[in-house]
Amino acid sequence: MNWVLCFGVVFAVVFGSSEGSQIRCKFPGHPKNGYLRGDWINRSEGETLRVECYEGFKLKGPSEAVCKNGEWTTALGKCEVVMCQPPKTGRLSISDPPSCLTGSSPYGTLCRMSCPPGYPDQAGLFCSKDGQWEGRDVVCKDRQPPDLKCPSKDQVITHQSDPGKATAKVSFPTPSYTDNSEAHGGKLSFSATLDGKPVSVKKEHELSITPRRFDYHEVKYIVTDEAGNEAKCYFLYRIQDKEAPKITSCPSNIALTTKKGENMIRVSWKEPTVTDNSGKDVSVFCDRVNYSQFPVGTHLVRYHVSDRSNNKAFCEFHITVKLPCIDHPDFPITSVNPGIVLPDPANACSYPASDLTKCDDAVSPFVPNLVWKQICRKTCKAC
Repeated sequence: MNWVLCFGVVFAVVFGSSEGSQIRCKFPGHPKNGYLRGDWINRSEGETLRVECYEGFKLKGPSEAVCKNGEWTTALGKCEVVMCQPPKTGRLSISDPPSCLTGSSPYGTLCRMSCPPGYPDQAGLFCSKDGQWEGRDVVCKDRQPPDLKCPSKDQVITHQSDPGKATAKVSFPTPSYTDNSEAHGGKLSFSATLDGKPVSVKKEHELSITPRRFDYHEVKYIVTDEAGNEAKCYFLYRIQDKEAPKITSCPSNIALTTKKGENMIRVSWKEPTVTDNSGKDVSVFCDRVNYSQFPVGTHLVRYHVSDRSNNKAFCEFHITVKLPCIDHPDFPITSVNPGIVLPDPANACSYPASDLTKCDDAVSPFVPNLVWKQICRKTCKAC
């Protein structure tokens, strides 16, 4: 047999020279995604051919066949691509391409993994030759706090106390909040505190008066998602007391007369009653001392009352002190008629009269037309 360099000629010579002397099997063809092992050129009687697959492919069917009586004992298997089943990942995982999570992926597929907004993580998975995913999957952990809307922290909500009370009834604003996790079935929990104690925002609350300038009631809203992310907001209430204290039993005006020969007298009165809607002690100041000496004249007594919110009330009355009015015991006398003695009308009285109503009385029943004011001018008030 002569060999030539041209493979085509060699084939022609071989084929031409073998048909009459040797039985050969038909060439089965090269497998897709694999290759043959054995004398696939001569394919002589008894020759065995084996199929091997490239990386990432696996054989489906018989891996070898024997040439016998000019026929292969079996049809060789085929090399099919290795498939990776959808990765077992979290329910929030997102893949690019999306088919990574919806069906089988062929060998060599690269899946770019990510999470929804608020779940900051990215990773990648590669379908290996063994049909397993290699690489790192994402861990979609919620790191975004809820969005809570409520009054500004710097805002002070002012109310006045209810009439006659030390408190004001207040309804808190309805909270408004959302979270990125709600789009994925996440649940939120809400709580509120008043001055550090848990409260419900669905009912009214009685807040006490805050008398000092920087006294406030603090309300705090807290929203928490299932990952433990929190959103908080604070706002303040100030309850103002604009109601003045009440004064009852304010003393009436007092008029007193000193004793003969004295120009001062000790005066006392019943203290007024003071109450305030705050229920707290109030400041009471009187500009005169009870049960003290007052000289002759008219005096203003004033009570000044103020509560802790500096609301003021006043109570006042007058004390008048007079000297006693007496008739002079030694009036000069004159005889008007026999047996009738009267004060001398030429001389005025030197002391006040004790009873001014006497000025119009008759001096004597025997002289009905002569009254005292005709003959005597009283010093406390001229008759």
